[in-house]
Amino acid sequence: MFKEHWMRDGGIALALGVSLLTGGLPAVAQDASPGAGVCEAPPLVAGAPVESEASPAALGEDAAAASDEVAAAATTGLDNIVSCIGAGDWEALAALMTPNMVAFLTGDTDPANVPAAMAEVAPMELVHTGEIIVDSAGRVGVPIVFGGFLNQPGTQVAETWYLVEDGGSWKIDGLQATTIPDDLYPDATVLEIQMVDFAFALSENAIPAGPVILRFSNTSFTHQGHVGVTLTLTEGNTSESIIMSDELPEDQVTGFFHAIYLEPGLTGDIYIEDLTPGLYTLVCDVSTPDGTPHWMLGMVSQFTVE
Repeated sequence: MFKEHWMRDGGIALALGVSLLTGGLPAVAQDASPGAGVCEAPPLVAGAPVESEASPAALGEDAAAASDEVAAAATTGLDNIVSCIGAGDWEALAALMTPNMVAFLTGDTDPANVPAAMAEVAPMELVHTGEIIVDSAGRVGVPIVFGGFLNQPGTQVAETWYLVEDGGSWKIDGLQATTIPDDLYPDATVLEIQMVDFAFALSENAIPAGPVILRFSNTSFTHQGHVGVTLTLTEGNTSESIIMSDELPEDQVTGFFHAIYLEPGLTGDIYIEDLTPGLYTLVCDVSTPDGTPHWMLGMVSQFTVE
């Protein structure tokens, strides 16, 4: 399998699977502005893993626009988190995560496990911040588009980071994929990819080279999560050959671009600033309750960049 916790966690955690395919994330030097200030965090208190309490409501549930005061405070909190990422201060970043977020990232709630998960991560470049919201659980959602961090060079993603104020610090409580504003990259080709049971339905089978937005939507009617892994493979690997194989061809991966996990009903974007000509493969590595991988059920597709 490419990475089992892609399916379990999504968000930050799924991008950590790049090390399986490419030998590690490149530590690319990038500007980390506007999070280029001093990283401030409470002391990291490590402890034995404990079960995290369930969030009181789904991320973004019954969201409304935040007040100017709350939006300003949350923006300052996000900038501080980005500064910690830019400084490579993973203990500080761990201290700025709630138990929910630590569990989301590492599988348990011991923040001492976070630094190891962040090895070789690049600085984060905030590209865009959208309208800030507050959900029914009181979490403040900040929609952002960013590069660096856990992304490959030349790739950006759109996510809403949900923050809570705790002990005088703004902490990350959860992440959710979202879409890139239409006017941010107007020249990009948008390839719409529906994740259905069990296939990828593409709006086009061939797109022009250059800037591209891969827009994944989980339209599952069986309420299953899906992951979209975007790869290039050695010549001869077709959708049919992959579906008929006993294992995914990990040893034949020539390029990894990103992976995105979506729960049913969600849509998320991946922006690639210069997608070069070639044949690209989409794979879903989630398994059904009986242990059958979705790719073996037909959830593999390919598209051409001309």
